[in-house]
Amino acid sequence: MSLDGKRRIIIFSGAGLSAESGLQTYRDHDGLWEKHRIEDVATADAFAAHPHRVHRFMSDRRQELARVAPNAAHHGMATLQQLYSVVNITQNIDDLLERAGCTEIIHLHGFLPEIRCLACDHVWDIGHTNYDGHPCPRCAGQRTKPNIVLFGDPAPLYQVLHHLFFPAYKEDALTQKDIVVVIGTMGNVVPISHYLWEQKCTKILNNLEDSPFVPASMFDYVFLKPATAAISEIIDVISGL
Repeated sequence: MSLDGKRRIIIFSGAGLSAESGLQTYRDHDGLWEKHRIEDVATADAFAAHPHRVHRFMSDRRQELARVAPNAAHHGMATLQQLYSVVNITQNIDDLLERAGCTEIIHLHGFLPEIRCLACDHVWDIGHTNYDGHPCPRCAGQRTKPNIVLFGDPAPLYQVLHHLFFPAYKEDALTQKDIVVVIGTMGNVVPISHYLWEQKCTKILNNLEDSPFVPASMFDYVFLKPATAAISEIIDVISGL
């Protein structure tokens, strides 16, 4: 394989990518939403009513994140980035892609290690530590929020998907040389299939099972297996195109 400045690769990932590292997913059996009420810990209304409860829930998620490491799929994606022009778009709020060496990562739903000041909009990284309520380092404001898109919050980075897949100028559109890889998402939160239906690019799917929201029939290559088992095959497919 060699560096190819003309081919673009977009990798769109979801919770299935990080589940193999040991992170609890939200929607699966025995996932976080079976142990916590979404309405209590992950909505804009919950934060408005009980911000400390939401901060505590996210601090627990950071502690969990500190105990896990990137898996083979994360590292494989970092390898692809060394060889091609890759943009990682993820629904995940963890930092496992970064820790594997990936760059150019767009976190559609925010980034767990970060805190945002509601007074001046400054964002700072606290890593995997518990948030103890310390004020904003820029303005000393006391009103802060995990830099996460809660249910009911706007998700401004969804515009990135629209600009990538439905660009304003025809010359920016994806071509047959380009590749979109969808990994570890059932498509019931972000309707990625909506963005892919009419694209002329090569489409690769990796999920544990078929989903009506991301039907395997619309993809050129399908790997229904764990991401860690599929990543080497995905790299082989890309290198052969």
